[in-house]
This record gives sequence, structure tokens and C-alpha cells, in this order.
Amino acid sequence: MSFHYKDSSLSDLNGPFIGYHNNEKIENRGNYLNAYEERLWERWDSFGRKVDSIIYLEGNKMLSAVSSYHKNNQLSFYTLKDSLYDTYQNISYKENGNISFEAFFKGTRGILKVYNKDGSIKTDSVFSRELVEVNFPGGPQGWSKYLRGNLNANIPADNNAPNGQYNVIIRFVVKKDGSIDDIKAETNFGYGMKEEAIRVIKNGPKWLPPLMYG
Repeated sequence: MSFHYKDSSLSDLNGPFIGYHNNEKIENRGNYLNAYEERLWERWDSFGRKVDSIIYLEGNKMLSAVSSYHKNNQLSFYTLKDSLYDTYQNISYKENGNISFEAFFKGTRGILKVYNKDGSIKTDSVFSRELVEVNFPGGPQGWSKYLRGNLNANIPADNNAPNGQYNVIIRFVVKKDGSIDDIKAETNFGYGMKEEAIRVIKNGPKWLPPLMYG
């Protein structure tokens, strides 16, 4: 990181700031004025992709843009929030680059457009900006407790897997009613690992489905 201060007491940040990832790519960059974030601040992920752009006035966010990306580097979603005019825009993209949905809010009143596979567009009026991610009952602690009680961690050793640490990645879909569908393993180390992980997820309780704008 690189900082600037007002004087030798190093009490008040004042001037350019820049921070780096471990791979030496820039992580964030901006400017302080009398210890407050001021003007444009930008942030990048470790791959060099810009994920945040925020305009500050005396430390207060006035305008912010946030981006996220799919594994194939395609844009996943983009949001733009204007605190001065109380507007919010969110566009979500599929991995092929097509728009999945977009929303525009003025205050808490908004218009949501959902793009279907057949090319049709469903438009709804919505009255909440609330977005809730999918979760396991009891949250992360409930998930850990469920795994400890149901996952057979001895499966790899019983199948003579070499010593080491294995991270098994499973992708699945949580449906509107919380049930699980389309379970797939994205890793395959063998020795019964992916089969055991899929079994535990498949036999688990229903998840808490996500909420989009209430």
C-alpha cells in the first residue's frame, strides 16, 4: 500500500492512496481529503477486472457501480446506485452474455424485467430492493453441523486415496420451494469423494430459497 498524510504526525490521511494484491496487481486506488474518501475510488480483483467504482463526497458514497464476473470472465451482474437521486439499477447476465433480468428503482418502487429462454420478456412492478441469497437452514453454522453429522470423511481413506487435502466442488440449483436439483460435481479426484458429497447434498433438508426484490 501507499499512503499520504497531512503532516509528520501521520494522523490524517490526505492525498493519493493505492493498494495491491499479492500478485502485485492494483487492488484499490483513490484519494483522501482531510481523512475522508474523496472523488473517484476504484477497486479491481486479483485478475485485474474492475469490480467497484465509487464517487465520494466528504466520505459519503454519492454514486457507486459494482460488477461481478462468471468463471468464463463474462460479466455476471452490474449495479449502479445514485444516492443523490435515490435510484438503483441492476442488470444480471448469463454466462453466454445474454441478459437474465434487469431492474430499475426510484426509491423503493421499481420495474423488473425477466428475460425468458424463448426471448419473451416478463415485466413486473416491485416495491422492495431486498435481495436475499440462498442459504442453508441455520446459516453457515447449520451447514457445518449438518456436514459433521452426515458426511463420511473416511470415504477417501477407505478407498486408498493418497494422503493430501482435497476440495470437492459441487454445483446445484436451489428451486423456488427450497428443493435441490441438477446436482453436478465440478471436480473428480476419484476414491468416492464426489459421490459422497453428492449423496449428502441430495439427502439434506430443503434450503432457504433466495429472494429477489422481495
